[in-house]
Amino acid sequence: MVDNITHVEKGISGGPGDTSESSVKIPFNNFRDGSNIRQGFLDSDAIEDIPEPSEGTLEGLRQCTQFISSASTIITGGDISLQASALLPASESVKSSCWETVSGYGSTSECDSQESFTTYKHKVVQLCHDIGLGEPSKVECMKEGAHNRLICLSLPSKNNQDYVLRIPRIPVERDNTRDQAAVLHYLAPLIPIPIVMAFDSTSNNAIDNQYVLQEKLRGTNAMEVYYDLPLKEKLEFVELIADVMTKLNTLKTVRPGQFIAGPSMPSFSHEPFTVPVDVEITGCRLDREEQSLASQFKYIFETRKKHDTNNDVKHSKSVWDGLSEIARLMERARVISETDTDCVVWHRDLAFHNILVEKQVNGKWAVTGVLDWDALLSVPLVMTRAPPVWLWVKGNDIRSSQKLTTDELLIKDHYDKIMQQTDPSYLEDAYGRGVWIRRLAQFALYEYPTRSKFFKLYLEWKKQFDELMELRTVTSQSSTSRFEQEEFHTYQLKVIQLCRDIGLGEPLELQRIHGGDSNRVVGITIPGNSGDRHFILRIPRWQMSDDETYLLRDQIAAILTLRQYAFLGAPEIAAVDTTLTNVIECQYVLQHKLPGKSLQEMLYQLSLHQKLEITTTVAQFLLEMEKISFRKPGYLAGTQSLPWTSTSIDTCTSQPTISAFRLYIMLTAQFEQRDNDYDRPIFRRFLCILNEMVKASLFNDSDSKNFLWHWDIGARHIFVAGAETPPVSDSSSLPHSTRTNNMGDTDEYSINGESSHDAPNATEKLQLMDGGWKVTGVIDWDEVMSVPLVLSRQPRTWLWIDDKKRGWHWSHNYDTPLKRELTSEELTIKDRFDQVMQQADPSYLDDTYGRGVWIRGIFRFAQDGFVDNRDYGRCEKFVEDWDRYYSGLHSDTVSSD
Repeated sequence: MVDNITHVEKGISGGPGDTSESSVKIPFNNFRDGSNIRQGFLDSDAIEDIPEPSEGTLEGLRQCTQFISSASTIITGGDISLQASALLPASESVKSSCWETVSGYGSTSECDSQESFTTYKHKVVQLCHDIGLGEPSKVECMKEGAHNRLICLSLPSKNNQDYVLRIPRIPVERDNTRDQAAVLHYLAPLIPIPIVMAFDSTSNNAIDNQYVLQEKLRGTNAMEVYYDLPLKEKLEFVELIADVMTKLNTLKTVRPGQFIAGPSMPSFSHEPFTVPVDVEITGCRLDREEQSLASQFKYIFETRKKHDTNNDVKHSKSVWDGLSEIARLMERARVISETDTDCVVWHRDLAFHNILVEKQVNGKWAVTGVLDWDALLSVPLVMTRAPPVWLWVKGNDIRSSQKLTTDELLIKDHYDKIMQQTDPSYLEDAYGRGVWIRRLAQFALYEYPTRSKFFKLYLEWKKQFDELMELRTVTSQSSTSRFEQEEFHTYQLKVIQLCRDIGLGEPLELQRIHGGDSNRVVGITIPGNSGDRHFILRIPRWQMSDDETYLLRDQIAAILTLRQYAFLGAPEIAAVDTTLTNVIECQYVLQHKLPGKSLQEMLYQLSLHQKLEITTTVAQFLLEMEKISFRKPGYLAGTQSLPWTSTSIDTCTSQPTISAFRLYIMLTAQFEQRDNDYDRPIFRRFLCILNEMVKASLFNDSDSKNFLWHWDIGARHIFVAGAETPPVSDSSSLPHSTRTNNMGDTDEYSINGESSHDAPNATEKLQLMDGGWKVTGVIDWDEVMSVPLVLSRQPRTWLWIDDKKRGWHWSHNYDTPLKRELTSEELTIKDRFDQVMQQADPSYLDDTYGRGVWIRGIFRFAQDGFVDNRDYGRCEKFVEDWDRYYSGLHSDTVSSD
């Protein structure tokens, strides 16, 4: 019967959270009433330190979504019907833990209003008569739970079989008892659970309360025997638990929510069910029929933000937005998969204290019962796969710093292998991507994101995301598979063959190097008589189409052109292939490796004195870059015919072509070109702003001159070496043109479209040094541009602030003000840099912090357009800020008149 449940309809759902303080502002170790880990919920340390929590992550699903009404969807499988209903207020069984702590025999368990057992048992006897079971031969109080009074009955009318009467200690929803009875009946064919003999969801009975009378299962609580067993028998237990987990995973559903009784379920029954009953799942549909799990998370965060009652509204909204951003990045990094919307049954408190076992005649252990099915949930499969740490560590007590014993490792390994054989995605769900999804789900479904907890998650996820996108690794699995690329251990064989094919010879060493979003990077060491030679192989992560290979040509043309200026340290190109007809079946560029280290690797660990030395060196270097001029603005485009394959590349003899515009005319033309129907009002407003900028005298005559711009230059792109580093030797294969110059001189290096004039003399050497530091080179000259100086002078904040610490909200726009005051050290470094630049050019400060902010702001929209909603938000803010600024200029003019 149960095996017939299948996905008849692909319904995807999710819901926002009730953000009232009483229901969701809950720390990790407190759920409503301060329940600690012994009550089934993990404290913050458990989330942060153990490999993964093994219990409760979605308990607040119903109250988090209770104010959303849902559409109805019926799934029919065999004789079981699942239907989504309108959400109800959360029941007590949902709001509180389902652990039943021992309170002793005959205890009233801290419920002052609870009647003593001495008088209460008479009501129980009367109840047995009323429902046709006759006089019980035994009425005993059992070890009672925190939420239910438990009474053991022996009934002669049932061959003196024992039964358990479960009576809520505190008032619960009327449907709560119906739900329990329906769920037990639903699961009975698959899992050994108690048979319901009778139930009543009303209080119209002898005990004046709701109740469930169920079969008492035989067996011993597994917790009482397991940890004292020899290893061989523990491994038997592991197989039993894995079997229960696997069976639950086979019960597929179509939406997350809580199982409740369907309309055919009566409000009471005095006998066991003999016909199927309806079981429904609470839930709410999103506006679109199918959405990814990431979209559901974002929907929940957005809705909770709207209903957040936190007094610190600004902080609260930014945190909710931050969580949405994490969900988006998880989807981008493919941590969240397309199948994560498929849901299964989840017993959120499945552990030894809820499992009964018995040793069989043959000496083997068997599971005789699984208890505590209150508030059964339907959740995405990945949510259920927190490792059952209680299987290998007693009491679930483990921290990441604690090493497992040999036996514990054997038990864990045995369980993992069984689950992995059942489903190849298990290990990744349990110990890889699933860890991050479950942590985010904590905030999505019941956890209030305090500032400290949010930033802890954000910082740890950001580190993981950087590894996924830059290091291309995630936990134990190479993320090359996430880019659908060949694993490095086999790919390197092709790289070795490529080295042979292009005449480099046999590599001495291959090194996998951190790549970016666009390129796979391999370090190559080739032995030689005069010393080892070091190369960098850059391979596009995805094959370029024929109409895209011009990007590779332009990149190489720019580098070859810039190698005329030795101080730039542009890498020497050794080989290029814009075709796919090679052993790696992809385009590539092979270049010589630059000496020194990137600023990103070492700058932020240096002393203030050393940072100031490097700041001066970098400032002088950038001033030299500003002397390389072009006649026209635009991208530097190569003229080499395609396809292009070469293993012997000389300096570029033909200069790159550049399209020409004056700055104001260029911006106007770009906005007019982008004036499509959808964005027409926006770009027309930008054209108006350009006219206002002209009236405000923001454009200068100097803006007609154009200079070299490495648009993405930053700490990770600049390589430096100290005084102890040997001088950089020029390659004999390419002449290096250098010039000795004073930093204050005004002469420029000029490139006039198709020919070079006044280029540096090849016999001169420029030494950019201060305190022993010098720039040895700059990498990533992709999409090099010629622009007016004002566009290239965004603040070089990476000299005084590590980009990685700017937070999730930062859009990598260096004109964006920092959301805090600079420290004394940061101010000192910034002042040093600004001083060097201003002394060299009095217009620097205005270009950087004055008029340049507005010109660069509008240039970004002209250049990039609008990619997503965040761009529209930034556009709206830019327009508002400009209107405020321009109105201020106008009012000042009027007042002065």
